[in-house]
Amino acid sequence: MGLFDKKYCGACGNQIKFLGGRKVDDGTICKDCNNKLSPYFTGRRKTSLNDIKEQLAYRENNAKELLSFNATGVAGKGPKVYVDANKGKFIVSKTSDYIKENCDIIDLSSIIAFNTKIDEDKEEIFDVDQEGKSVSFNPPKYEYEYDFEVEITLNHPFIEEINFSLTGLKPKDPNSADFKEKEKILGDISELLIGKRVDIDKSSITIADTTNMPRQFFGAIRGKKESVAGKWYCPKCGMANTSNFCMQCGTKKPAMGPKFCPDCGYKFEEGKTAKFCPQCGKKF
Repeated sequence: MGLFDKKYCGACGNQIKFLGGRKVDDGTICKDCNNKLSPYFTGRRKTSLNDIKEQLAYRENNAKELLSFNATGVAGKGPKVYVDANKGKFIVSKTSDYIKENCDIIDLSSIIAFNTKIDEDKEEIFDVDQEGKSVSFNPPKYEYEYDFEVEITLNHPFIEEINFSLTGLKPKDPNSADFKEKEKILGDISELLIGKRVDIDKSSITIADTTNMPRQFFGAIRGKKESVAGKWYCPKCGMANTSNFCMQCGTKKPAMGPKFCPDCGYKFEEGKTAKFCPQCGKKF
């Protein structure tokens, strides 16, 4: 078969447009048929044409059943979980129109595993040295973001797993109201689907108490340089500072000495203090 020979979909029989084919185990289907498959279906390339046809028939029937789906409970933020308790079924919708989306209607009894977890993503925050270069704090400081995830494992002919994350702004502090709100939403989803609130997997979290973290840590550079004007170095611990007290040991900012020696012209390093000129010995 040549590159430009006509090709036909093994599922619907329609002609496949140029570069519009999608491979399956024993043939090719068109883009339209591929788009009708469940969004949670994986392994298309290893699936036979007969199984693809069965799923397309299931999806067509699913669209009809959605018309009589009557949600008795809902939970989520962004993706939402709807439950029809009267029929013992649920759907997961990423939009406000689950009928148009043709969300898969799944039996609650088909859930074989359910897990919620919070993933921590941390990025190092840097200080700026006298040359305007970014340097690590000692010890290193980090800014945190948290993802709230749901994992549902199913005994279903076409779907093995449904995984999704809550959307919206990612909380940066585990002590914040936003963090607690999303934590509660995970519990609400759990209670709606399996009838109880399960423990949330927090194994990836380094619980960071940011309540007392200096504000300048969060204003530190992330790919940009800060001004070094007014920077001074603590005579006790050597920490670089810009405020009136050392943010590491609390030592008060010392009175600044001259920028150069009036006798010999020696220029002092910015931010350093001295009682004597290191070149001529003049006392200040």
